[in-house]
Amino acid sequence: MMLVRMGELYLTILILACLHYLALSDFQGDALFALKNALNATANQLTDWNPNQVNPCTWSNVICSGSNVISVSLSTMGFTGTLSPRIGLLKSLSTLILQGNYITGEIPKDFGNLTNLVSLDLGNNSLTGQIPSSLGNLKKLQFL
Repeated sequence: MMLVRMGELYLTILILACLHYLALSDFQGDALFALKNALNATANQLTDWNPNQVNPCTWSNVICSGSNVISVSLSTMGFTGTLSPRIGLLKSLSTLILQGNYITGEIPKDFGNLTNLVSLDLGNNSLTGQIPSSLGNLKKLQFL
């Protein structure tokens, strides 16, 4: 009887861990897909960024550590859109490279939520406005 209960407990913990992993990957995928849409990616760009695929760690130009997105590199891809504030949800992100596109608009204040960000490259775009004061929260930032 005790062995059966331990097995049930183990199974319950395993299921909860899997659900946590899926939820973690899902919000990260949603944030990245929002970025793709905001950047006005064409049908031929980032074709493997599928909103129905739970784990963005298999997508091109995305690097993960475990199940956390830590790097997104989308330089010189010809994007003409804006920056999505939803990228601010990627708390583990350490590198975001978007240089050499035609991105317009302002840097969202939500980028200040990326507290693990070490490198943010937005150079050679057509951004306007001021650098948000929230970027002062990025204590690990070494390259802007």
